[in-house]
Amino acid sequence: MGMGPSANVRITASIALMVCAVYGLSSTFVGEDLHIFLFPWIEHIRTAGPVNAFREPFGNYTPPYLYLLAIGTLLTQKSLVIIKVLGAMSCGFAAIAVWRLVHTERSSILAAVMSLSLPTMIIDGPMLGQCDGIWVALCLLSVAAAIEGRMLAMVVWCGIAFAFKAQAAFIAPFALTVLLQRRANIILWIVPPAIYCIAMLPAWLAGWPATDLATIYLRQAEYFNTIGSSPGLWAIGVVILPRKPTDLFLIGYAAGIIFFVTYVILLFRRKLSHEQMIEAAVLSALALPFLLPKMHERFTLLADLLALSLTFIYPKRSNGVIATAVVGASSTGYLSYMLAIDWLPIIGCVVNTWVLFELVRRLFRSTATMSQPFEIDQAADQGVIRIST
Repeated sequence: MGMGPSANVRITASIALMVCAVYGLSSTFVGEDLHIFLFPWIEHIRTAGPVNAFREPFGNYTPPYLYLLAIGTLLTQKSLVIIKVLGAMSCGFAAIAVWRLVHTERSSILAAVMSLSLPTMIIDGPMLGQCDGIWVALCLLSVAAAIEGRMLAMVVWCGIAFAFKAQAAFIAPFALTVLLQRRANIILWIVPPAIYCIAMLPAWLAGWPATDLATIYLRQAEYFNTIGSSPGLWAIGVVILPRKPTDLFLIGYAAGIIFFVTYVILLFRRKLSHEQMIEAAVLSALALPFLLPKMHERFTLLADLLALSLTFIYPKRSNGVIATAVVGASSTGYLSYMLAIDWLPIIGCVVNTWVLFELVRRLFRSTATMSQPFEIDQAADQGVIRIST
């Protein structure tokens, strides 16, 4: 028997109060990365000015995040406040995107508040001062648009997400599959790179070389050559391999490409229900950081929020187990990073292995294939995707 409206409101309010307290306490933590990266970037912006700072490359993030830091310098002289506020705001944006994806009258607000209480969200935003919530939120909005059949909105959100962080590519197998299913106009395929170019335009106009702007992600990949702390297959390598087994990374890249191609080939002609569409998005967001090397612990945050959303949209025990497993596995990566316990993500790797097999089993429990692009049946209460005729 479900909860009444008043009980739902009380639970939501209680969680919201807890989130405010935890976020406030967490914001006092100052991690090592702030001194190595963010504080020097902000100091450069202050020294050169919020516009002239972009006359030359600085930092290893794309300009859109640096724009936000520049705006922050106009509002306060306290660098820590800029970083922590942006981190908390990114979590809030992600929560709004969860609300939008869940989009059910009784559950959407509770889902949004619950997303803010996830340990991975708390550690990522208010504690570590990261802004992964931004690209994650944009990817969640792209999934919502895909499920509703709004192709332009889907690729726009994907493009903005990729302009903020390369890890937005984790949703690319899902987005590409949807474009193929809908036999989308070729113009839609060029929207994401066009948006990336537009996002770089202010920095280029200020003097940042175009060649550098076009290759930021390539240089970013070269900068980090350690295995990483993500709860994927490479977690095993952390304890048995040297910290920089660069030659072996090719195996991980090949595995990622094979997964990408296989995912698209096997799914783009399948008839998927609404629930399976979300499961497919979770699979896309979880499998790539699971297979690829040099993955940081926070790169599974998108999978965390997609799995949580799945639970609220289809509240059944098996989905709750999936969400708990995904978030729990992600937490082992964060704890490994913060406590310097290298073997801890191996536990997350084992858990994620089961989750991936379970998602694949669910997606292929039906043998039906698609002969026409899908379209959303707006009248269907369960949101089932049907074949157009």
